[in-house]
Amino acid sequence: MKLIQLRFSFLSLATVLFVVLGASFTFYMEVPYNEKRLIEGIVLVLGVGVLCSSSIIQSWWLTIVKEFGQKAIVSLCLFFLIGIVSSVLAVHTDAALLEVSHYFLLFNLIIFTVVGFQYAPRYFEIGLLSVIGVMAGIYLINVGISYLYVFFIPDFPLWPSTDFTRIWFKDIGYRYPEPFSNFVNIRFFNHLQTWTLPLLSLLVVYIPKRQWAFSKIAFIVLCGWWMLVFASDARGTMLSSFIAIGFIFYMYRDKAQEWVKKISYSAIIGFIGYGLFFKLFPLLINTASRRTAFSRYSPGSERLALWENALNVIIENPLFGIGPMHFSEWTDTLAKHPHNIYMQFAGEWGLIGGTLFAGLVIWGLYSWFKKSDRLIKSSEPNSPETLTRVTLTASLLAALIHGLVSGIINTPISQIMMVLVIGWMVGLSITTEKNKEENFSSSLVSRISLIGINLLAAGFLIWSYSIQVPNLDENRQQYLELIENEVHANRLSPRYWDQGVIGLPERKVDK
Repeated sequence: MKLIQLRFSFLSLATVLFVVLGASFTFYMEVPYNEKRLIEGIVLVLGVGVLCSSSIIQSWWLTIVKEFGQKAIVSLCLFFLIGIVSSVLAVHTDAALLEVSHYFLLFNLIIFTVVGFQYAPRYFEIGLLSVIGVMAGIYLINVGISYLYVFFIPDFPLWPSTDFTRIWFKDIGYRYPEPFSNFVNIRFFNHLQTWTLPLLSLLVVYIPKRQWAFSKIAFIVLCGWWMLVFASDARGTMLSSFIAIGFIFYMYRDKAQEWVKKISYSAIIGFIGYGLFFKLFPLLINTASRRTAFSRYSPGSERLALWENALNVIIENPLFGIGPMHFSEWTDTLAKHPHNIYMQFAGEWGLIGGTLFAGLVIWGLYSWFKKSDRLIKSSEPNSPETLTRVTLTASLLAALIHGLVSGIINTPISQIMMVLVIGWMVGLSITTEKNKEENFSSSLVSRISLIGINLLAAGFLIWSYSIQVPNLDENRQQYLELIENEVHANRLSPRYWDQGVIGLPERKVDK
């Protein structure tokens, strides 16, 4: 089992580095989004490599999936089967199968997260929370250093329009379309915040009082995280987080007082910090912020047009949809996904796939709440398990609500956070005997089938990357040329890659 532990440690290290470094730095590629996606793909393939390396790991994987129950397993199989059928029927089968393969490999990584939690629960919790705390701390330092430039360089824009690492390492203050501090779109950073605000609150509560210095630092980081939510006018993150916190307060305020107090106080302090650092101080030196909290609330919304288009797609293609990833096909739509994860699956995978997706979400929530509600209400106030379950409930609930108005399920770091949170929840919900090889017995046929499916998915992902990655810059330039005279067109349309449009028309060659 020591060798298995080493392999899981390697995969965990790769995932950790992706979360910390991917959120804070851009190393090689011109566009941060593409670099994050590429590294995410490497992590997914590493997961398949670890799976293929040991029959014990394969049996453990299968044992965990069996705990889901027959109905859930059948629904999962049908969901991916529908995705494959929809892909074969789609216009761009290669792009559609890439997304299906990607989602399957994310599911594979969820099971690995379950195994990692069950193998060493305490190390998993402390390690993950520490990683998220370090990531947020590094990011806030980046923002803080770039903020200092405001006082020394005339008309220097406030975060999120620029950041320190690009200036320091690239000698660039601005970059197309706008730097957005290591994210091609600030909303992708907000996706990360939606998942991590509850987890950072748990970190603050978990740190023992005798380690008061670390506790204060963690609380300052949490307040800073909230400050950036307000500074970026993250409507989806604010709304979904407030609803999730309100739900926890209504259901478990007597059992999770410490968590509720920390996240509530930090939100208030974060808003005060936003007023000071992004409104008052810039006003004193005549530097205006490009964004204002709550400034974008209006009766009209581009999302209404996206949702209307998505409904039309669902009505016109009810059975198998238009194909996975096909909202990003070359059209005149405002965005390459409908900013609603449920409409996205219903439109692209068809009503059958969308219903299966919604059913799996409802089943998962019901199973989690059924067990967690009983355990929380019968436990001591502020017990570690209570606080953990409350935190994970808030994190997933906020993400699911945010998914009603965003593409939170599409962006690379958000997908990895989804894997970690869901894997942690599943690990708490099912029980298997660890460290005993005889408890993880499975047939040779099952293991071979599992390896074969994973290798097919990983192989297709590698093949797709080998074709697409070398042409990313050319595709971006081609897209810009096509929309050059289109005033209403988005100059960036992220989906799988930063320029996510598929099926671009052929370039016209002048004779």
